[in-house]
Amino acid sequence: MPKTGVKDSPSLVVNSRSLENEFYRVEVGLDGTITLVNKESGEVFTGLGFFEDSGDAGDEYNHSPPVDQKLLLPMDAKLRFKWPKISSGKGR
Repeated sequence: MPKTGVKDSPSLVVNSRSLENEFYRVEVGLDGTITLVNKESGEVFTGLGFFEDSGDAGDEYNHSPPVDQKLLLPMDAKLRFKWPKISSGKGR
């Protein structure tokens, strides 16, 4: 099999709000958004996964916000976060 220049099993470091290997760093912010850092290029992508929850009193063709709408944003919530268990892929 030809070599691609990518290591077979990159090291993974997991902390309470971040995980990283030699290529990327992923951080979960207190507002629930994600920051992705590409270590090779230095590019940083912030505010990923930002969700807002709003109502819709319209039908499938028209959006109509409710009269007494309350917009729910991540920064208005208390974030509780825990990484899922990550398998190394060994022993499958």
